[in-house]
Amino acid sequence: MITRRQAMISIAASVVSLPRIVKAEEHAELQVINWPATRQITGNGWMIDDIESHLWSGHPYRSSDKVNWVHEGIQGIAGSIRGKFGGWDECNACYLLGNKAVVLNEPRVSLQVVKRTIPRSLMGDSVDYLNMGAWQYNTMFLLDELNAYTTGSWAGFVYGGNEGYSLYKTVQFTVYAIYAMQASENTPRQTAKDYQQLRACIAWNWNIRVWPMVKRSRGTRMEHPSTDAYLARAKPFIENNLGNG
Repeated sequence: MITRRQAMISIAASVVSLPRIVKAEEHAELQVINWPATRQITGNGWMIDDIESHLWSGHPYRSSDKVNWVHEGIQGIAGSIRGKFGGWDECNACYLLGNKAVVLNEPRVSLQVVKRTIPRSLMGDSVDYLNMGAWQYNTMFLLDELNAYTTGSWAGFVYGGNEGYSLYKTVQFTVYAIYAMQASENTPRQTAKDYQQLRACIAWNWNIRVWPMVKRSRGTRMEHPSTDAYLARAKPFIENNLGNG
C-alpha cells in the first residue's frame, strides 16, 4: 500500500527528474557550450551516469551518499572546464548535465566587497563561504557552489534522502550570486557581455531549476523548515533582479 506521502514524493521526483537542456525561448542570452563525455558509464542512475561519464577514472568524488557524489562530482567537472578556459583567475564554469555547460568570466571582485552589500536579513547560514581567504578574488566560485547545490538538490528528488537542507542552501547561494553579479557590473574585468552571461545563468538556474524544485518540495522529505522564512525575505529581492519564476 502506497501512502499519501510516498505518492507525493513520487510525483515530485517524476516532475524534476529529467534534465533540462537550455532552450532559446527560456534564456536567449545564455551562451552554452558542448562538453562531451570522455567515457561511457552506466548502472548508477541517469544523473550519476552522466556525471561519471564526464569524470576520469579514479577520481575522488565517488560517495555512498549519492547527493554528495553528485554535488562533488559536478564540481570536479567544473574544474576540468575551468582548466581548459584559463583556470581560477580567468573563469569559472557550471556543468548543466546533458553534455552542456556555461563558462563565466571571473571579474576578480573581492568576496568581502560582495559580503558588505548583503543585508543581515539575507545572510542566511552559509555566510562563511564569503570569508574564504583562498578564494577571496575568485568570486565566481559562488556560481560553482550554486550549481553544485542545485544539482545535488535535484539528486535528492531522483535518488531519495532528506536533502531539504541542500535545497535551502541553493536559495541562499542564489542570493549571494545576485549580489556578486551586482558587485561585478561595470568593473574593469567584466564586459557588458560577461555581465549578461552571468545574469542569464543565475536567472535560468532560478526560474528553470531552483524555484520549481522549491515549489515541488512542499509536503515531501525535500522540504526544509528554514526555507520558507528565508524565502519570505529573499524572494522579492530575487524576483526584482531575475524576474518572476
